[in-house]
Amino acid sequence: MNRKGLTLVGWIKLYHNNRRCRRVIAGTKGLFQSEAVLMKNVTLIVRQTALNRIFPNGFHFLLEDDASILDTIKAADEEIMKKVNRFPIEKCKSLLHMVYHPSENRFYTQVAIQAYTSSNPFINLRENPKLSLPNETTIILIPQGGCTTDWEEPTE
Repeated sequence: MNRKGLTLVGWIKLYHNNRRCRRVIAGTKGLFQSEAVLMKNVTLIVRQTALNRIFPNGFHFLLEDDASILDTIKAADEEIMKKVNRFPIEKCKSLLHMVYHPSENRFYTQVAIQAYTSSNPFINLRENPKLSLPNETTIILIPQGGCTTDWEEPTE
C-alpha cells in the first residue's frame, strides 16, 4: 500500500477493457514486461427503479488509478449490457447517455450526484466530471432527481 491507500499490484499487468479486469502475468514467455499498476475501488449506486431491479446492490469496480466518474459509468453500462443485452430504459441508449451531455462536458440538470470517501464527505463531481476519483469512492447517482424544474432530454 502506498500513502494514498491505493493498492499496488506488482508483477501483474492489469487491464480494464470496460468489460472486466483481466490479469496477465507479466513476463510469461517473454511476451510482457513487468509493471506495477495502481488500481482503486469504486462503488456506484444508481437510484433508478429499472436498474435497481437488475443490480440491487449497485456496482463495485476495480478501476485504473486515473479513472473518473465517466469511466465508472461506462463500466456500469458494460455490466448492464452484459447482463440484459440492451439498456432497460426507453429513449436512452445507456446510463451515460441518460445522465451526461458530452458536447458540453456536463451532467444534465435533473441528475443528482453525491460522491464521498470515508475521509472526504463531499467530492464535487458535477463541476468536473473528468476528475480522477480517490480510492474507496462511493458515488450515488440519481438520473431523474425530482427537485428541479428544468428537465433536459438526452442528446443524440
